[in-house]
Amino acid sequence: GGFIVNVHHIIGDSWTLGLVAKEATAIYSQILNSTYEEKHFPSYLKYLETEKEYVNSAKYIKDKAYWDEVFKTVPEVASIPSMKETNSKNVSCKGSREKFIIPEKQINEIKEFCTKHKISVYNFFRAAYSLYLGRVSNLDDFVIGTPILNRTNFEQKHTMGMFISTAPLRINLDHNLSFTEFSKKVANDTMSILRH
Repeated sequence: GGFIVNVHHIIGDSWTLGLVAKEATAIYSQILNSTYEEKHFPSYLKYLETEKEYVNSAKYIKDKAYWDEVFKTVPEVASIPSMKETNSKNVSCKGSREKFIIPEKQINEIKEFCTKHKISVYNFFRAAYSLYLGRVSNLDDFVIGTPILNRTNFEQKHTMGMFISTAPLRINLDHNLSFTEFSKKVANDTMSILRH
């Protein structure tokens, strides 16, 4: 036996699917052991109410001022050349996946670099990707969008619903910075966007 869950992304994120799977497994086990008790999850409506309160708060005004400053000008869209639109009729929508495995020695060197310079592996790769994107798009100023879980407390981590936000990280490539300095800047900018 089994079950299929089909949820549109507008009403549930992958965290929600994890909650559904965990709860379905728990309920099934309880039914088998005759110990089932109905459980109530926190309401997504409560989260929506806190969002409405936020829009009318001093923190919202402060956060809005931050974003207005970051985007007082809007950069050009960066893209990888092969991703650009084409008028060719021979374009296929068929996709494929390529896997590249970084050797363990290099992974360890990356981890050591990150520990030494107090940045996360995530920000290391974000910095590397930023440099790559800047080079292939020939831009020094662009934005990278990153999905953020956006579940900030215990109750939200047990609430089913769509919490994901896309946080825009504005990248300004300064060719005078070393990779280490640039990685730290990316890490600091990432913390700023998470705070706002």
